[in-house]
Amino acid sequence: MNDLLSRSSHVCSIVLLLLNAALPAYAQVDPASPTQTVFVFVQRTGGAANFGSRHLFEHVVNDLQEYLKEKKIASVIRTDDFSSGVALPLSAVQEMARNANATYLLYVIVDRPLTLQVLGDVRVGEVVVIANKAAAFGRIETVQSAERAWRAGRLILKLQTVTLVNRKEQQLEAWNASKGADTGAAIEWTNAVIQSYGFALLALPFAPLQHGNQALLYKGTVLDAVTTGDTLLARDEIEAAQPEPPEPHIGPANATVYYPDLGHGSSVDIWCGQLRVGRLRRGGKLTLILPPARYWLRLGPGGRAMMTPLDAESGAEQYVSVVVTRVTSTQLETYWPPHLSVVPHDIGEAQAADTTTAKSQHVLTADKLDLSQLQTDPHKKNK
Repeated sequence: MNDLLSRSSHVCSIVLLLLNAALPAYAQVDPASPTQTVFVFVQRTGGAANFGSRHLFEHVVNDLQEYLKEKKIASVIRTDDFSSGVALPLSAVQEMARNANATYLLYVIVDRPLTLQVLGDVRVGEVVVIANKAAAFGRIETVQSAERAWRAGRLILKLQTVTLVNRKEQQLEAWNASKGADTGAAIEWTNAVIQSYGFALLALPFAPLQHGNQALLYKGTVLDAVTTGDTLLARDEIEAAQPEPPEPHIGPANATVYYPDLGHGSSVDIWCGQLRVGRLRRGGKLTLILPPARYWLRLGPGGRAMMTPLDAESGAEQYVSVVVTRVTSTQLETYWPPHLSVVPHDIGEAQAADTTTAKSQHVLTADKLDLSQLQTDPHKKNK
C-alpha cells in the first residue's frame, strides 16, 4: 500500500474563468412516419479542438445518438472531427444530406467547453494531487430562458473533469445551478401605486407581461466539486510530478482596484487613508504600488464611508473589487450602494482581466504620494 495513494472524494474549490459553450439544438421530427430521416452532421470548432478533450466531443455525439434513439427518430450521423478551425460550408453539408436521401438536416456545432481552473492545491496528506490553477472542464446541461410573470431563467452546469499533477484526467461529480436574480417587481409596483395615489392600479393587470431576469454565471464564480468515487494513484508518479514551490517576492505590493462592468453602478472615487487616489467607472481598474503595511480603503471622503482594510504584503499581487449590492430601505426604496472588498488573488486576477486601466492615474506609486497620509487610519483621526 505504500506505493499507492488513495484519493477519496475530497472537495476542491474551482473558480470559473470562461463561459463559452454552444448547446446543440435537437430536431423535432414526427416519429410516426417511417419515411422521414434526419441527417445529423456534428462538427467541432477550432476552439473545441484546441481546448477541449476528444472524449468530451465523443460524449456530445453519444448523447445525441441516445436522444434520437429514445425518440425513435431515424437518423444518419456524420462527424467532422477537424482541428484546422475552418468550418465546413453549410452548402456542402446540405449536399451530403441530399445524397443520403434525408428529409431533415440537423447541423450541430460543438464549441469549446467551459474552461475552469482549480483554486488552491488539493492534497492527500502532504502530497499535492491537483495543483493550483489546474485545468478543469464542464458543460452547460440545461438553459431555461426567463419568461413572463417574472419567471427567472435557469442554468445548470455540470463539472466533468479536472487535470491531476501527472497530467491525467479525473472525473468530477458536481452539478451547479444558477437562477436569475429577483426583479424586485413587487416593491417597484408597490412604490408606483403609493406614489401615484393608486392610479398605477390601472396598469397592474399588465404586470405579469414583465419578464424575469436571465440566469448568469460570471467570470470568477467559485464552484465546489468532488471527485467521482475513490481513485488509486501511483505514489512515485504523483511525487515525481509535484509542482515547484512559488518563489518568494520581496518589494512593494501591487494592489489592483477594479470595478466589474456588471449590472448597476456609477463612477466612484477611490480613497486610501486621507488621499483620493483615483476615480473608476464600471469596467475600469487602477493599480497602487505600496510598501508593506496596513492601509484603509474607502469610497468617498466622508467619515461614514465603509472602511476596507488592506494588508499589503511584500511583493504580493493583491486585488480589491468594487462590489455593488441591492438594498431595500424601510420605505421600500431600492438602492445600489457600492463598497470595496478584498478578494483572493486568483479570483481577482480572473475578474480584473476583463477590465481596462483608467485613462489617468492608473498606476500610482507611494513615492508620488504622501506615505503618511496613505497609511493614516481614519478611525483614529475621527476619535
